[in-house]
Amino acid sequence: MRAQITTPHNQDIHILIHSTMLSKSKATLLLLFFNLLLFSQIEDLEHAKIFDKCQITYTDGHTKEGYIAFFMENKHYDDEDVYSSSVENIFHLDDNNFEFKATIADKPINMTQKDLKRITIYHEDSSVEIYDLMEVKKFDKEKNIIKSSKKAWLPLVKEDVICLYQRNIYVNTIKTNDIKGTEKLKKTKILGTLTYIANKEQNIAFQVYDERKNFLKKNLDSPYLATVLEYVFKDCPTFLEQIMVNKKFKHQQFDTENTEDEESSNNESLTKEEKFIIKDRQKIERESKPFINLIEAYKTTCK
Repeated sequence: MRAQITTPHNQDIHILIHSTMLSKSKATLLLLFFNLLLFSQIEDLEHAKIFDKCQITYTDGHTKEGYIAFFMENKHYDDEDVYSSSVENIFHLDDNNFEFKATIADKPINMTQKDLKRITIYHEDSSVEIYDLMEVKKFDKEKNIIKSSKKAWLPLVKEDVICLYQRNIYVNTIKTNDIKGTEKLKKTKILGTLTYIANKEQNIAFQVYDERKNFLKKNLDSPYLATVLEYVFKDCPTFLEQIMVNKKFKHQQFDTENTEDEESSNNESLTKEEKFIIKDRQKIERESKPFINLIEAYKTTCK
């Protein structure tokens, strides 16, 4: 039987090995901590990039400056959305959950529609979007206002005694690779323009076309539009006499010819996203002209 001899030299070796193992463990933990910290900082930076500068206006009139994200971000129609409860829900205008922070370095807080009136977003390309939280009303077949209503964020095109709200709606065509099963965006197609009009004194907004029909297609002869205009301009009978004949809207006097767009989206130096933005803006300008001319005529006659 061999006896194990322990010497001071052996003890030093064991202590050195144990100390080295502890140092390696600490170093590993420290490295892991710094990696997690770095990943967290990168994640925060990436998260910060999606925030746009904004101004929030509350119902009591006070405003708050800050940064916003995940607000009104989906401008596309999906097949699944057809089962939504309302037009505003289908096209994501009833957004009730988004993030806000006072400074870019702050942790974001979740916000809802509660106590809010308007959100103004300032994009990096200097463009500005204004959304008013409006109560949206509809008419039934007997031209009575349906009691049920819903609030929606409407994109402001013209702010005046009569306000105009419009948004282009798009659908994405997806191409599927049958072999790999992967999906790829093939084409983005415009479905039409969603249009609302509101008399500031009434403080409610109406979609101008009947949602039971093709409400995204421009139809100034629509009987539903005539009903909306009769309500919106009811404070000025003289004006209604000028724009209505046999309960139909005489829109010809407000139509304008489509002139060639000043800003060309065919410029090869533009990115795909920049071309899309230009086309989107041009579409809104064309669709809004008859309504803007109508509002200006109302102001001349009645205000």
